[in-house]
Amino acid sequence: MSGSDLTRYFRNIGRGAPVNVHIQCFRNAGAPPSGTSIRISGPGANGNQNGGTWNNAPFPQNGNFTVSCYHNGQLCDSDSFTLSQQVTPTPSYTPTPTNTPTPSNTPTPTNTPSPTPTFTGTSCGEPCSPSAGSSACPQDHICVDGNNDNLGVCTLNVCAGNPNLCYSDGCTPIPDCGEPCDPSEGANACSVDHVCQDPENDGTGVCVLEQCADNPALCQADQCTPLNEIDVTKTAVPSCSSTGAQVTAVYTVRITNGDPVERTIDVVDNLENVDGTVSNISNGGVLNGAEINWADLTLPASGTVTLTYTVTYSSDFYNVPQQNTVVVYEENIERGRAVYTMTPFCTTGTALISDEADRILIAMGLILTGMVMYRLGLHNKIGDVLWNAGLGKVAGEGVGNIVKKDRKEDFESRALDSMSDDK
Repeated sequence: MSGSDLTRYFRNIGRGAPVNVHIQCFRNAGAPPSGTSIRISGPGANGNQNGGTWNNAPFPQNGNFTVSCYHNGQLCDSDSFTLSQQVTPTPSYTPTPTNTPTPSNTPTPTNTPSPTPTFTGTSCGEPCSPSAGSSACPQDHICVDGNNDNLGVCTLNVCAGNPNLCYSDGCTPIPDCGEPCDPSEGANACSVDHVCQDPENDGTGVCVLEQCADNPALCQADQCTPLNEIDVTKTAVPSCSSTGAQVTAVYTVRITNGDPVERTIDVVDNLENVDGTVSNISNGGVLNGAEINWADLTLPASGTVTLTYTVTYSSDFYNVPQQNTVVVYEENIERGRAVYTMTPFCTTGTALISDEADRILIAMGLILTGMVMYRLGLHNKIGDVLWNAGLGKVAGEGVGNIVKKDRKEDFESRALDSMSDDK
């Protein structure tokens, strides 16, 4: 209890003394124990109350007062204070401040740069710091820092290596048929030939085959398995021209009947995204605009039909992906499809005539060079080297008198004698 505190309080809030005053005794900042009483003495305010509280009793607004706290009749503490209607009450006493020693000079510390914060992600998509190394993200994840500011995001390894295989969050591989999908990912919501269906329009969908989405009656209930499906595959074999100015690709479509009965089919190959010239269409196919149409083809029971055509690409479309889609219909009902992409490219040829002709010319040149060197006596040991390398056998019967093994020494002797006679 501090009477001076009470006096200072009234002064600080700029008020005079109140009419009613609430004063209480405390022990260790807690409520007073049982047997506590409070006594106040001063002009017009003498009195005693049990319970350690002077509770809002009428109080004179001027004078000096003393408050005493008793426990079981024994004085425990007392204090005095002054009340006045003056705005600034006079405290009962002013404590004398103790001397404060002058501090010694403290050197100014040098500036220490703040370290760059390090973040460790606990799951995919959370912030991370590449400087944390392998511990920056969970297993099978990597910290991708696109801005090179040591503030990255935990991303699946497969998504970081090939973003086209994953959603834009870098944490979700593109789902396949029958798996949950996110419609907001658009054309990338499902794998090729699939779409993300969201019948409830609640942002959660399922990947289904395109033909099943277009006509569910063509598929089983899972919307991933076509009924009476016909297997379709498509390939292309490109080849370069001798000058490298164009690429010619031969496309092959193989259609396989999995049923033990003969079927009649129509085939449509959409070339809308192909930037080339189409020719050599097999099996009576007809080019109509950007489509090749084969009508009323007979597909043998448990058999296969093969269709081919050629597309020639100029160098203007090198490194430009060329995608086309072939669809097989039976009684105007889609039974199968295949999507194929090829990127044409060609390196300019460097052969003089052809690879075969080059090899023959080089071989004959070496043989003739060896014969001239032998005749002029420049051979020394070169003749033996060429002989042991097998060039003598290449010459054949036409130069047999020179290169046959059993006459080699005789030929050398006669050649030396001839050279001596010439001299």
